[in-house]
Amino acid sequence: MRPDTVCAFVRRWMDAGNDC
Repeated sequence: MRPDTVCAFVRRWMDAGNDC
């Protein structure tokens, strides 16, 4: 899993606003 994918995944699932 690339950092880009993980970022999008987390942002999509959790609206915590974690932009990496």
